[in-house]
Amino acid sequence: MAEIINLADLELAFERKKQEIASLETVQEAKEYHARAKALLNYCKSQHKDRKDIQNKLAELKIDAACQGGQLLKQMKEKGERDKGGRGELGKRVEFHNETQPPTLSGLGFTKAKSHRWQLIARLPKKEREKYYDKEKKRAEGDGELTESGLYRYADRCLRVPPEFPPMPKGRFRVIYADPPWQYSDELVEGYGTAEHHYRTLSIKELCEMPFPKTTKDAVLFLWITSPIKRQGKYKEALNSWGFIERAEWIWNKLRHNFGHWNSVRHEYLFICTKGNCPLEVQRLFPSVISIDRTKIHSKKPEYFRKMIEVLYPSGRRIELFARVKTLGWDSWGNEA
Repeated sequence: MAEIINLADLELAFERKKQEIASLETVQEAKEYHARAKALLNYCKSQHKDRKDIQNKLAELKIDAACQGGQLLKQMKEKGERDKGGRGELGKRVEFHNETQPPTLSGLGFTKAKSHRWQLIARLPKKEREKYYDKEKKRAEGDGELTESGLYRYADRCLRVPPEFPPMPKGRFRVIYADPPWQYSDELVEGYGTAEHHYRTLSIKELCEMPFPKTTKDAVLFLWITSPIKRQGKYKEALNSWGFIERAEWIWNKLRHNFGHWNSVRHEYLFICTKGNCPLEVQRLFPSVISIDRTKIHSKKPEYFRKMIEVLYPSGRRIELFARVKTLGWDSWGNEA
């Protein structure tokens, strides 16, 4: 792509460039091609804002390079597993610390998130990818844009299989604590790990259809909700399906910088929701804003909030949904637990 020096050249060479991408043989080649297409796309956006057609062509080349890179990453992984680490990219031997070892993601300049994204879109059949291109190009004539993250979401929908839920513990529960893997619809941003890169997320429909623990006549639910989910308001559909009504909320101030599209989102909400008549068992009013530094583990909640729940509702059977570990005094439900 280095010989493309103006927009006219791109229009003439577009189909040839797409064929070039399909012939790339290493992840590094695909990565470099992707970087050049991205640089040209950014230049076109800044200098030729009215040329949506050219922007779409550059975006398509950039995405094709990512798909080719994802396929090569998959082959590299499969080859490495077969050879027990004896060979690297596409079976070529590589030297590392005087030993023959396969290249690592970091050695190739990849994060796990980026590798995951490229390999997922590479799994999408070419016909489906072209279908996405055609649809988005028509939409891009307005305010839309052909993007790699858009294809990622499209691929996730096309390739998605119904979630497999573990069996729910038997019996009835009075206290439920839940941190659902909410599914987002926003853009994926390079360098920041979205929820999909850490665990499988669930749509509102899937959350409504998931098994929910049986409760006593009067029960309470402590539910974690992020700022985007709260703003969209669709969490109420899940609450209604579970039979709970929101009553109040705490705000967790995470103190340290956290990524957001419009600001540094350093807070999350813990809703208290009830079913039947389930007021506070212990009349202790914790402050509505609780400031505790966040950890480096994605979405891990401070143990302070679990202790707070135990203080407010010391009796009755308790269960944590989407739990990562088992906790004394609590039943746990979730794939990680």
